[in-house]
This record gives sequence, C-alpha cells and structure tokens, in this order.
Amino acid sequence: MDLSTLPSVFTEKRKRALLEILEAFVDPRLAGVRIGRALSDPKVHDWVGEALFDGEEPLPLLRSLCAVLERSEFLTSILERNPELLLSFRSDDDFSRSTSPDIFREELHQHLNQLEPGDPFQKGLARFKLHEIFRIAVRDIMNRATIEILAGELSDVADIILEAAYEKGFAETIKALGAPLSEEGTFHQMAILSMGKHGSRELNFSSDLD
Repeated sequence: MDLSTLPSVFTEKRKRALLEILEAFVDPRLAGVRIGRALSDPKVHDWVGEALFDGEEPLPLLRSLCAVLERSEFLTSILERNPELLLSFRSDDDFSRSTSPDIFREELHQHLNQLEPGDPFQKGLARFKLHEIFRIAVRDIMNRATIEILAGELSDVADIILEAAYEKGFAETIKALGAPLSEEGTFHQMAILSMGKHGSRELNFSSDLD
C-alpha cells in the first residue's frame, strides 16, 4: 500500500504500525488515503506525535480515527477543511464520555474566545457546531453511545447554539433600539419554542430546527 502521501511526522516505523492497523479494515487503501488527507495540514503534525503515538508506538486514538475515516467521507472532508478540530482531542477516551450542557457551553466559549478581531460571531458558532458534530459522529460510528444519548447530545448542541445566538442578537437589539417594554413599562424577553424532533430531543445529523 502506498503511504507516500502521509506527512513527514509519520516515520517509517510509524508507517509500519499504521499498515498493521489498516490491514484489519475492509478497505485499507481507502482508509490510508483518507487518514493522509485528514492529517496533511502542518497545524496538526505536532498533535499526531502527541495524541496518536507514544514515541513510535500507536495509541488507541489512531485506530479509532482510521476506522471512522474509512467509513465516512463526510468526516474526512470536515477534517480536511478544518484540521484544527482535532487539536482538542487528546485521547480515545474523549469519544467515550457523554457531554452535559454545561460542558457544551464551556466548549462554545473556548471557540468564541479563539476568534480573531473582526471575525464574525457566527464563525465561532460554526466552529463549535463542527467540533461537536465530529465528536458525536465518531461516538456513533464507534458505537460508544446509544441512539437516545446521541440524539440528546445533538439536541443539546442545538440548544446551546440557539441560546448563544439569541443572547447575542437580543443584546445587540437592546443596544440599537432600547429595551422592549410593555405599555406598563414591563421588560419583555423573547421566547424560543422547539418543535418536532428538536422539541422531543430526537435530532439526527440531517435535522433542521423548527
């Protein structure tokens, strides 16, 4: 199998270790091509040496990443366009743990804090969404959680994004137009009602939000 497209961080010994992993897959060549595409960006080369290998020995996360990419062109394309999404994953265990709304909020704040001056707020939301879609999709493909748990996590991600967008938009509206008040002077807020699969916490990867 030709692994010449792999980045230089893959030493000959690491390539041999990767080959041993790939040989167990249905389509080793496809998995090898996709792992090369996903890890081609120099931004993740240090991460490869730290998270996928212990010295020259492969770590469990490498096997999981190969297995996921062999099965999903969608996730391969996400990493090819956004390789920095990998940097927060340090262990295969990161895909075994369920995530609560509070942890999702912390993760969103980290993505928003990484925005450069002039970057739109929506870019931070989009990065957070991609990061969590990737994490949840890996959990799905690797059978790390039940459908009910995965649907709940997707619904939580949608809730956190809506919450952040609402707070940002409402604050900007108040700044521009003043606080919304009733005739009696009572402060009014907006309500967001979730319908359909979102309202019942049954979102899937192709769901939109009603």
